[in-house]
Amino acid sequence: MRKRGVLINGQQLVQLYQRRGWSQQDLAHKSGLDVRTIAKVRQGGSCDARTLQRISQVLGVAPDV
Repeated sequence: MRKRGVLINGQQLVQLYQRRGWSQQDLAHKSGLDVRTIAKVRQGGSCDARTLQRISQVLGVAPDV
């Protein structure tokens, strides 16, 4: 059985970290997540609430953004 997660807008995620001059690897490092996790989320995948929280916190945006 697959866990349900939060769907992420990959394009918006890329825009948010690129505006800061970061790469996908930079976001992974700053958030403490694996670069493969960031890649999956970026490709429009889903993630759990904890992953969403870590990404939004490091980007300085609300999770619903």
